[in-house]
Amino acid sequence: MAWRRALLDALLPRRCLGCRRRGAWMCAACSGQVHKLRPPVCDLCGREIAARQRCQACARQPPKWAGMRAAARYELLLREAIHSLKYAGHRGLAVELAAWLEVAAAAYVDQVEVLVPVPLHPARERARGYNQSALLARELGQRCHLPVEGELLARVVDTRDQVKLTRAERQRNVRGAFACTHANAVAGRSLLLVDDVCTTGSTLLACAAALTAAGAGSVRAVVLARQDAARE
Repeated sequence: MAWRRALLDALLPRRCLGCRRRGAWMCAACSGQVHKLRPPVCDLCGREIAARQRCQACARQPPKWAGMRAAARYELLLREAIHSLKYAGHRGLAVELAAWLEVAAAAYVDQVEVLVPVPLHPARERARGYNQSALLARELGQRCHLPVEGELLARVVDTRDQVKLTRAERQRNVRGAFACTHANAVAGRSLLLVDDVCTTGSTLLACAAALTAAGAGSVRAVVLARQDAARE
């Protein structure tokens, strides 16, 4: 609510995570330093490319989804903001970060029916107190006028933290970690996964595989940042 945000701003003024100026979590000057991903991008993984329709990696081995888009590179202010949202309890950041997601999701808004946040394992969500992807999906849904159905997908294995794992280890780590809990609700529908960061894509691909196996018509994904987003 607007009054609640105004009260919080009066008691705990928002400061830019980059320069510490008051007014917003991410001021315009610091946000402008983040490398935003703009066309041309690969139509399957969202990585910047020179001119082709697909990057070399997706041309060799297309991922099993209908497409993915990212807002920016995982760097500078955006990386700090994502860390603050996930680990420092700054839930209000989801409002500002959803504006970045909205730009990335623009290519898909007319092609999808529902937003599906990437789930945390229940034990991890209890420890954190919330799922940052669900917060982002809720804000994005309000902006794009799309429903959010967080109960369609569950994380059934409490996997290891992926930060220090190789690509192959990440793939093994999340294999079978997700399950569609309402097959009738996804059958034939066009779904958009929502998450914060894509590093190798292993988590998103595992989610997409679970939804596709349950009969989803198509699965796409949108994230705030790609860690391997450099132009080819």
